[in-house]
Amino acid sequence: MLSLLFKRASEDSELKDYIFQGFMTGQPVLAIKMPDEFSYLLRQKSPHLLLRNLPKNKISLLQALLLGAKWVIGLMPRMVVQATATDVLLPGAWFLGLSSISVFYPEGGDLVLQLALVVGTGISIFFLHRKERKFCRAVLFTLVSLIIGLIAGGLIAGWLLPQTPFLNLSSNQFSTVVTFILLWLVSSFLY
Repeated sequence: MLSLLFKRASEDSELKDYIFQGFMTGQPVLAIKMPDEFSYLLRQKSPHLLLRNLPKNKISLLQALLLGAKWVIGLMPRMVVQATATDVLLPGAWFLGLSSISVFYPEGGDLVLQLALVVGTGISIFFLHRKERKFCRAVLFTLVSLIIGLIAGGLIAGWLLPQTPFLNLSSNQFSTVVTFILLWLVSSFLY
């Protein structure tokens, strides 16, 4: 070790004397003092390491669920980001335009709604991919939010539209608008 450190220093360098003095006294002179905040983080173990170190017969289902929930909760603040005005307003303008087309253009029927959903899916994939540069993740988040939005919009429309006769919307139009709101939220605030 000493010879490796000596090879990096020039022959008449004071560093060579400093390294030799540290070697002879047994104190590492090139060591860096780590602040307590960082050393605390290094002492923590991740939930996966805790599960691997326990014997298989000692892991209960409750322990595994608690560690998994702790991991998911720790992941959530990293997924939700503070969005800039551009990240919110630009997709918002696109989805507002698509929502208005799907509500105020009833002559096209379901064909216009399908076209608007396809364009909205592409817009959501574009903005998510632009933000994080991970195409597969952008597609996955978009498809999950599309499915959840259509299902939730259909369920809410089946409950809300019969109670509000002044809304002149079909259930397909209402679920499309709910889907666009969810796609806007995902593409604006999710990382």
